[in-house]
Parts: sequence; C-alpha cells; structure tokens
Amino acid sequence: MTMLTEEEGKIGLRLARAAIEKYLSEQTRLKAPDDLPASFDEKRGVFVTLNKYGNLRGCIGYPYPVFKLKDAIIDSAISAAVGDPRFSPVTKREFENVSIELTVL
Repeated sequence: MTMLTEEEGKIGLRLARAAIEKYLSEQTRLKAPDDLPASFDEKRGVFVTLNKYGNLRGCIGYPYPVFKLKDAIIDSAISAAVGDPRFSPVTKREFENVSIELTVL
C-alpha cells in the first residue's frame, strides 16, 4: 500500500463532501463513482474529521483496513456529520461552513 497522491487526496475530499451533501439533502447514501483511481478499491483505514471555524465538529473512522477506501470514506464522512455522539448532527445550512480533513491509514 502506498500513500495517496495529492490528486487522489483531493478526490477523496470531494467524495467525502459529496457523500455528506447527498445524505443531508436526500437522506440517502452516495454510491461511489465508477471512475475513481484504483487506489480507492484498496482496503484502507480512514478517518474523516469535520471542523467548523477551527473547532472540531465531528470525527469518525475505521482504524483498520476492513472496507474499500471509497466505501470507508463515504461511511465515515456521513457518520462524522450525523453520527458522532459528541455532537448534534450537522445541518444542511451549517455544512457550508464546515471543512473536511481526510486521514488515510
């Protein structure tokens, strides 16, 4: 397993944002696009961290490589937004002020 390239990292961040946006607007899980780089089919650990104005707003992930990276990103992003028990769910309106950090293990 290799580190992701900068471009793959940007793709991962776009995937996380798209997953949250779809879930907040439609309450449905995003289906991973078919045109992702091959690295997104590797099983990887991942954490998605949400920050709002520099403050933690949610963080969920999988420390072990049990899911394909694309699925781990989608699940973790949605969970960080609406499933972190330390915070109330992120609202659709609030999400425009939330930044996303992606950590791939």
